[in-house]
This record gives sequence, C-alpha cells and structure tokens, in this order.
Amino acid sequence: MKRILYLGWQGYKNLGDDLCWDLFKEHCDKYLDASTYSLQSSQPTKADITPYDTIILGGGSLLSSDFIELLYSAMKQKKHIIIWGSGHDWQTKPVLESVINNHYKIPAPIMNPITSKNWQK
Repeated sequence: MKRILYLGWQGYKNLGDDLCWDLFKEHCDKYLDASTYSLQSSQPTKADITPYDTIILGGGSLLSSDFIELLYSAMKQKKHIIIWGSGHDWQTKPVLESVINNHYKIPAPIMNPITSKNWQK
C-alpha cells in the first residue's frame, strides 16, 4: 500500500489552502483504487516524512528554503514528490537564483502525477 503525506495548511479558514486539499482528495478518490493507498495530512513544519512513499507539497506550503530542504531530504530517501498548490513568497536574490538554477536538481513535472502509471506503482 502506498503511503501518501499531504503537507499543507488546510483547516485554518483559508479558502485556497482548503480547496487544494479537497481537490487533491477528490482526484485520489477518482483515479486511485482506495485499497492501494493511505492519505494523511500534516502541517509542513511538523512533518515526519520517514514512513511515507510520496510527499505532496500542498496548499499553504511555500517554495522557500525550509520546504525545499524537506523535499531534498525526501528525494535523498527516494520518495516521490508532488507539488500541488504550493505558493511562493518574497525571497532574497540568492534564494531565487538557487531555485532558478535548480540547485537541488528537482525534476520538473511532465505529467499529471495522480494519473501517471509510474507514480501509482
């Protein structure tokens, strides 16, 4: 069974963050067999990614150094990574240049991750 961790700030009365979570759950229900996965959510700052196969950077998360470090750690552990509704806040020039130059070598998505057969394996 695939264990999925959705990192986001749902439940804090922010319509966009809650909508991202609801849409993600709807897509999982629509495209995945419920017997093949377990979906949990957590605030990004309290996440223990260790027991999960797939990490979702969801609504309310930011493309900032804290979250990028978390994703980098997940990559080193050979976990699947999906960015779903993450935002970007003000950053310093060195941080922006690091993201632009793909310092962490995070692969760009080339398909819908939920419907991808490779991701479902």
